[in-house]
Amino acid sequence: MLRTEIKPDNFTYACIIRACSESFYLEGLKLVHCGVTVSGLGLDSICSSALVTAYSKLGLVDEASRVFYGIPQQDLPDLVTWSALITGYSQSGDCGKALFFFKDLNMEGKKADSILIASVLAAVAQIGNVGPGCEIHAYVLRHGLESHVMISSALIVMYSKCSFLGMGTHVFEIMPEKNIISYNSLILGLGLHGLASEAFRVFDEILRNGLKPDEYTFTALLGACCHAGLVKDGREIFRIMKD
Repeated sequence: MLRTEIKPDNFTYACIIRACSESFYLEGLKLVHCGVTVSGLGLDSICSSALVTAYSKLGLVDEASRVFYGIPQQDLPDLVTWSALITGYSQSGDCGKALFFFKDLNMEGKKADSILIASVLAAVAQIGNVGPGCEIHAYVLRHGLESHVMISSALIVMYSKCSFLGMGTHVFEIMPEKNIISYNSLILGLGLHGLASEAFRVFDEILRNGLKPDEYTFTALLGACCHAGLVKDGREIFRIMKD
């Protein structure tokens, strides 16, 4: 295409940017970014959103942030772009910036989805600060999102890691529907607080309800055994995992 007189448009560049991010081709992404800038599409909202998502996925969240702030005021970022940036900061361990941009998102009047909320709650859990977690929980309740299993499971883990296991247990108990992810979250929380016997009780409940334990279930149980000093039980769980 470049050898002809046909010039790539913003949609073409966006597709190439996405291909680079999905193949983790950083050098190619930077070359395409240069091409976007030279072509005069550097401020185009479609290209900018694609670049923010790509850089965030590749862990270059500061570069993603620079592109994000370069989006013109008249072309406000959509939820996908916001989510990519916030999730990028959360996964890179910069929880402070993840929370900062989440608050900015709310100020812009945009409604976060379950995936984004779970990502931000994971960031809160990493820093162990229950204050922002409670604010997000209030946001969830205001917007009627408490029935989402992904969000409730993230709340359980967040409260558990912030030393508020009782709140995490309460979230689990009032969930209208539970799946293996929510059970795993509770087992993880109980294990972190050394309550191995309670963790095994929840495991028995999983089996009674006909749910199939996965690798995360056994990893959480193994962690519970380690925290409680149950060497024999831990070895048995490890044996089951290997089998």
